[in-house]
This record gives sequence, structure tokens and C-alpha cells, in this order.
Amino acid sequence: ILGVVGCREQRPTGFNRALDSRRDLGPELVETLINTAALERGHLPIEGNPVATGRQLGFNDASKLLRRFGLEGIFGDGDDFFRGTLSVSLLELATAYATILEGGSRPATVFIRKVENTDRTLFSRPPAIFPAFNDHAIPEKLPVFLSGQSLSQADYWTVSLGEQCVVAIWIGFDQPRRFKLPAASILRLAAAQKKISGSNKNRK
Repeated sequence: ILGVVGCREQRPTGFNRALDSRRDLGPELVETLINTAALERGHLPIEGNPVATGRQLGFNDASKLLRRFGLEGIFGDGDDFFRGTLSVSLLELATAYATILEGGSRPATVFIRKVENTDRTLFSRPPAIFPAFNDHAIPEKLPVFLSGQSLSQADYWTVSLGEQCVVAIWIGFDQPRRFKLPAASILRLAAAQKKISGSNKNRK
């Protein structure tokens, strides 16, 4: 993990929204995850229709496969699940898309990889990965930027995939209420997020 922002307050409140809060994902952000699960089982994803894609798998198999991404929250049932009714944390979402970026290998969450002084390394931890999906399960064309709202319209999510990192953002209220993010704000957010993740560069 290169950075985490869990609140707007200048002083720590003891509650980190990026790590501790779980909210519903929505259809736009769950689609790539459902497509990956479908490819893992040899099914053909139906673009723009995660419900139809998910029905090829069935709820039980699809939910088991999505757990491989590291999602640990409550899942909705049936078609609601395929529409993104599953509660995730921001860290889990970033990990899920990092798994796709890494070709199906889920990275372990670490905050400190190495500690050095002026002349030697005091502590070093090699990156750990867990095989989650086969290479053929990764969509050929990975999205550079995804954004979407939960079905309740109380949560807005964005994910940007760079060459070597994933940037994920959640926007919402502690007491859930509906809101609409202006199109101009989404464009500014996308531009800033792509710059941070390095997704403006061409992937190898």
C-alpha cells in the first residue's frame, strides 16, 4: 500500500473509512469482477450486462469466485448480487482490481515493505501473492478508469488502473443518502486519478 486517506478530518478519529467502512458496490464496478469469474469458468462475458453474465455462473459459484478477490463483506442474493449489491471496503476494491492488474495473482496487504538507514537495509519483506485466477480469466482489454454508483445512489466509486498500481476512491456520507456527482466533477476526478496511477501512459 503506497497511501491511504481514510477521512477528511485533520486529526485522527479512530475510524478509517478506507479500511473499516463497507458499502454497496454497484453494477459498473462489479462488472469486470463478474467477467473475470465467468472467464475463469470458460463462459463468455456479455458486455454491459453483468446480470446476464452472472447467470451463466449462478449465484453460488459466482460468489465463491468473487471471494478469491479478497472480498469479505455481505453479498446480496441472486440477480441483486450481479447488480453490485455486495458490501466491500475501499481496500478490498483496490485489492480486487490489483489482482486483475497482476494477471490473477492477489497481492498481500502490507504497509511497510522495507526499512533502510544510510548504509544498509534494516528490514525487508518480499511482496507476497496468492494465486486467485488463471491467466485466461483476465479480460484482454483492461479498463483504464471505471466509475459508478451503487443501486441506492448513496455511494460513488472510482478505480484507475496504471501500469504498476491501482487507485480507488469512494465518495459518500457516513449516514447514507442519495446524491448525484456532477459530470464536471467526474471528469476532474478521472484526470487526477489517471495522473496519480500513471494510467495515462501506454501499457506494455
